[in-house]
Amino acid sequence: MGAVSDAPTQRYARRLALTGIAEVLLARYRFAADDERLVVVKRLLPHVRSDEEFVEALVREARRVESFAHDGIVRIIDVTDDAECRVVTDYVSGEPIEALFEREKGRAPVPVGVACRVVADAAAIVHAGHDASLLHRDLRPSKVFVTYDGRVRIADYGVAGANPNHAYTQPGTLRVRYGYVPPEYLTDELYDERSDVFSLGVLLWELLTGRRLHEGRSPADVVRAVLHGELLPPSHVDASVPPELDDVVMAALARDPQQRPASALAFAEAIDGVLARLHLKVGPEQVGSWMRLVFASELASRRRYEQEVLHGEERPDALVAPELPGAPSRPIAPSATPAFFASNPEPIAPLAPPRWRRPLLVTMLFVFLAIAAVAVTQILEPM
Repeated sequence: MGAVSDAPTQRYARRLALTGIAEVLLARYRFAADDERLVVVKRLLPHVRSDEEFVEALVREARRVESFAHDGIVRIIDVTDDAECRVVTDYVSGEPIEALFEREKGRAPVPVGVACRVVADAAAIVHAGHDASLLHRDLRPSKVFVTYDGRVRIADYGVAGANPNHAYTQPGTLRVRYGYVPPEYLTDELYDERSDVFSLGVLLWELLTGRRLHEGRSPADVVRAVLHGELLPPSHVDASVPPELDDVVMAALARDPQQRPASALAFAEAIDGVLARLHLKVGPEQVGSWMRLVFASELASRRRYEQEVLHGEERPDALVAPELPGAPSRPIAPSATPAFFASNPEPIAPLAPPRWRRPLLVTMLFVFLAIAAVAVTQILEPM
């Protein structure tokens, strides 16, 4: 990391997201004079970076996985614990798994072969991490990406180890996250390689059926579902799923870790065995073709802002992380701001208001007008 941090850098940034913990930016990063690439920069928000214990744990875990080099992981390029606390990672041109099964938005169902190939490849990556004594601990749909050339990449290795249930988690995120946590962690806080296998099993079940496996209105409801909820084989939920996959999926979902596949590699091999018996030959080429077809509009939009960031002109504007009301923050001295954040082409646009706000306001207006009309009628009626 130090070698990268010392290299001359510049960037043109575009905000991708604003989470409960960080501002996420797509940026241009200069590794060397003739080597500029796109990266993702996660800048901790002021109220989070003021929590020194959390920052120290995050930096420690990120540096612990620095030596884990694998094509399937989203590499951590740089991490700092200074006033501008940030994590710089590889940029993945693709979509998270959670986008693949959003059927309610008119998305095409995920073909069985694509679902199996994605999870089998993810399991192989996870196994490589286990060989390096690294557990992921947070394998959920937002952490596993499928690129437009059909490759699988897993993000945030080591980050979950900082504090998986941190208070800064956005509303609703814990509820989703608990749906992928193995029972043994919820009861005894035990976690080993077979725990990651459980999370992979949940991902495969959901990709095959297009539904959430463990649902509930609150984290407590989801925890109860993980510990005691009914587990139906995928073919019982969606008849188009080959029954041959049921045993493989249900073994990974066994509540007793001893009953699960012994390793993530064994799980991947079991999936590949079923694909072979079904004569489904699916590799990155087929997955990539499906991704480019289904996500054509997203890909076109992505290509536009990739070019915008990669070739945009530099203009000196300050990049300031949004302050949250009442949140303590460390003072940021101008001299402490690294060159990486020295310039910005345009002020970062504020996030758009929630989509529900405008319909709600319109509805309230109509209700008010209706009440006013009734009141006027009642006043004028005696006259």
